[in-house]
Amino acid sequence: MIIVVVGAVGIANYMFSNVQERRQEIGTLMAVGMTSRGILKVFLVKAILLGLVGGWWVTSSARRWRSAWGLALRRFRCSHSRRGSSGRS
Repeated sequence: MIIVVVGAVGIANYMFSNVQERRQEIGTLMAVGMTSRGILKVFLVKAILLGLVGGWWVTSSARRWRSAWGLALRRFRCSHSRRGSSGRS
């Protein structure tokens, strides 16, 4: 649950800084005729895509890391079990 809160704060921070950096672009879009609601939709779509891509990347990295460690541990256990079965006591 903490990860979700941290992710939400990160996305909110991204959106806030994005709006601050693009004030001129927002003004131009409003001058051309885009509504505040349309501009909000653009920023929300960017934030949602950022969250989805980031979540996918973290999840796939964690799965690869977990499978790599699982494979290494299996090899480690197999090599130690062979040593113990040599008949020596």
